[in-house]
Formats: sequence, structure tokens, C-alpha cells
Amino acid sequence: MLSHLFIRRASTPPRFAAGLFVGLFALFAVMAWFRPAAGLAGLGTVVLLGAVLIELNARRIWDEYRKSYKKAKNGLAWWHEPRQVYYTINVVIVWPLIAILGVLCLWTSYVMAADLL
Repeated sequence: MLSHLFIRRASTPPRFAAGLFVGLFALFAVMAWFRPAAGLAGLGTVVLLGAVLIELNARRIWDEYRKSYKKAKNGLAWWHEPRQVYYTINVVIVWPLIAILGVLCLWTSYVMAADLL
């Protein structure tokens, strides 16, 4: 019975994360149309959280993509080939810019809410 406390089982990665991210993004984008301050706060939070999670797990995501590419090489075009330059562009440029966009959304929502009071 106590041995179950010390056994670490391999867990499967969450398969709902991408759908949850897209769903929350769509929900807050629609919400921003009706209640801009609340919608922008939600968008900023979702985008910032997504960017931080991607940055923290970038190496693991890249390694899994390279491994899956080797297994399913049939029919994939040359632009799907994992190259180090793609990893560098994503980690150094794209996701930090998305995080800055999230912070900008949060700041804008704060300014909008302060003007409403």
C-alpha cells in the first residue's frame, strides 16, 4: 500500500489544452465586443499564460515534434521539417511578442476600467 506513494507512473500529456486555449480565446474575443475591459483582461490573461507555458516547455515541445516527424515522415512537405532556425524564431521572437501583446491587453483593460470609474 505504501509503495504506491513512491511509484511514479508516466502520465499522458493533456490533449484538451489546445482546444481550451482556442475556446477561451474565442470567448474573450466575443466578450471584448460587448464588455471591452473585461474581454481585454481575459484575452491578455489567456495569451500571456499561453506564451509563458510555451516558453517554459519549448525544449520538450521541440523534442517531441522532432520525434514525431521522424515517425510520420511520409507525405510531409519540406517546410514541415524540424529545423533549428524555426525553434529559435519561435522561442526568441514569436512567443515573446505574443507575451508582450498579452501584457498590452492587460494594461489597456486596466486603463479602460480606470476611466469607467
